[in-house]
Amino acid sequence: MQNRKRVYQKAGKFAGLFFALLCLFSCIPSAAETSGTYKIWSIPDSVSLCQQEKTTAILADGVQLTACEGTLCAACREKRTDTVFLLLQRGAGLYLDAYQCETQQIYHGSEALEPAGQSAVLEGGTSKFGCTLYIRYQLAGSGTVQYQVTLQNGTLFCNILDQYPITLWNSDAAVPQDVSSSLSEPPMSSELNSGSNMPNSEEDYGNSNSSSNTQDSTPTSSESSQPEESESSTTPEPSSKDSQSDVLSSASENSQQQGANSLYRCNGPETVAELEQDFRNRNLVQLSGELTVRTASGVVRSTGSLITGDTVQILHNGCKQTITIVIPGDLYGSGHPDQASYERLRRCVAGGDSLTGLQAQAADMTQPVGRESLNTTPVLDTADLLLLKRAANL
Repeated sequence: MQNRKRVYQKAGKFAGLFFALLCLFSCIPSAAETSGTYKIWSIPDSVSLCQQEKTTAILADGVQLTACEGTLCAACREKRTDTVFLLLQRGAGLYLDAYQCETQQIYHGSEALEPAGQSAVLEGGTSKFGCTLYIRYQLAGSGTVQYQVTLQNGTLFCNILDQYPITLWNSDAAVPQDVSSSLSEPPMSSELNSGSNMPNSEEDYGNSNSSSNTQDSTPTSSESSQPEESESSTTPEPSSKDSQSDVLSSASENSQQQGANSLYRCNGPETVAELEQDFRNRNLVQLSGELTVRTASGVVRSTGSLITGDTVQILHNGCKQTITIVIPGDLYGSGHPDQASYERLRRCVAGGDSLTGLQAQAADMTQPVGRESLNTTPVLDTADLLLLKRAANL
């Protein structure tokens, strides 16, 4: 009888201990309840960034503009083009996203980049005339890596550089703010993972063009209001520009008749001497090769500035190749971006007359410097319009 009583007493003690432990664990918050912590990054005179879990939101005055998938490692704002670059850890890879403040467009990186060092600083810059974007940061091992950045149809492409071109580094780094992690709600009006421009999964980043084509092909309200500040959209172009347009529209045919099957996109306005030096630096012509520049009508251009539609004939060991020159932003043969070219591209982006041939190639401001096929079809959007406007100092 006494043995049975001792058994009941021990059982009662174990039951009491189990109940106490159950109460203790029920008071500990779960991971889901503690995952509301966040981190704020600020950029001087620009947007702020809010990092929560594996999503980074872009905010303006506490209101979410869009969001990117990934943990923020570093960010900066390239001031000349007002572009915010975000270095994000997505899964096992490092990716670069970009947000253009003026056009309010987001571009998601399509390929993983080289691993960054701990506490790496991201910098943004442009080429001499602002037509090409660049970024650089410290590597995980040692040294610095630099990429040429291309923004097109909601997707960001990075091309690693072996030789560094002349770059104007002009960016402000994002600075982490001391925000209490005990706060459970980030200072924004909507959920982080509800960004309308953010793909649903990592695989969607390479296939996000379909959703961004419609957005990129329609000008924002800020762009559509710009012609009222300068000239009316119904203002006709000068007759000299019309004649130059005819010359450029037929330049592609002349280039094909001369055997041209590729084009070379310059870094901006260039002279004949600068082009020859550039070709030799890029090994597009051998030291023993002969280089001749001709106009679209076939007249030799030995000195002076190049214009869109000029051709370069290279002769080496009896073999001749012809390359057509494109000056970014030069749609009418002036040799540089100007007001008339900007107005023409603006009408195209707004849904008016489309651009074809070399005019379309010259209007494609987001493409990198270098050689490419003459048969490519440029996709023109408000990003090109913004870059052309800045290059023309309008």
